[in-house]
Amino acid sequence: MNRTELVRHLHALAAAGKLPPAALARALALAAPSSVDWRRFLERLLAALGGLLCLAGVVYFVAWNWAELPRLVKLGVLEAGLVLLVLAADRLGLARLPGRLALLLAALGIGPLLAAYGQIYQTGADGYALFRGWALLMLPWVLVGQSAALWLAWLAVADAALVLWGLTHYGFEQAFYGVPQQALLALNLAALAGWELVLRHRRGSRLGPRLIVAAAALQLTVLALSGIFDDAAPRWIAPVCVAAAVAAAVVYRRVVPDLHPLACLAAALVVTITAGLGEALLEADHDLDIAEWLLLALAVVGQSALVGRVLRQLARELPR
Repeated sequence: MNRTELVRHLHALAAAGKLPPAALARALALAAPSSVDWRRFLERLLAALGGLLCLAGVVYFVAWNWAELPRLVKLGVLEAGLVLLVLAADRLGLARLPGRLALLLAALGIGPLLAAYGQIYQTGADGYALFRGWALLMLPWVLVGQSAALWLAWLAVADAALVLWGLTHYGFEQAFYGVPQQALLALNLAALAGWELVLRHRRGSRLGPRLIVAAAALQLTVLALSGIFDDAAPRWIAPVCVAAAVAAAVVYRRVVPDLHPLACLAAALVVTITAGLGEALLEADHDLDIAEWLLLALAVVGQSALVGRVLRQLARELPR
């Protein structure tokens, strides 16, 4: 079993009374990352940083010499970089880290190529059109690569496209509670559900779904706050967001035990409940006095203490 499964198994043995506290502490110490693990981590980190710096170097070379380079040279340099990266990915193989990294850099390089094309020919397209085209052109490579990093990069580009589309067509305010924000939340929830259903049983880091949960929890909070404070927003948004956060917390407590998503969802609930209480006090009295501010402070302290106590308890039961 991998380290996450091992730690979870050790905690289960301790909870069943089959492993004394001292033995549990010793076992967890032995399960800590070794020097080989740290070396593998540093190799991957430095390889990723080196690849990103090389890609940035190509982009900045074109940008710095923009006035002197002919238009075909500008596009040719960027396209040549993409071709070389794709050939490197094919040569190295997607089963190895260098091959997957080369394909990821090629996918990220599509954006600068589209930006350069739009700048050279002055297409006049909106900003979201660039990210939309970027996401569409990335998708085949993402499906071929089957890499967690590629999926996360594609999701970030698609999210950026939706945000810019909402700001362009709906304005700043409605982008937070209208169709754009709801579409953004639906996309991230769909990506999260797909990840947990398809990729959960593969060995590897849980960083991907945890990042998506953090983004979804932030979007739920924004939607809930808009429903509480914005008179133009539908009143049903906040209760639906709270119900969705509670349902997700149940899933990550019972079905896919994971502490990090529970912490993100708990923070979203604390912010939403406190905002709802503050709005109720404002409706009763348009100007909060010192006692009402103290009540809000006590509510925050009480919720934080309760959440901290529950999370500490869960930390002893769930895998880290």
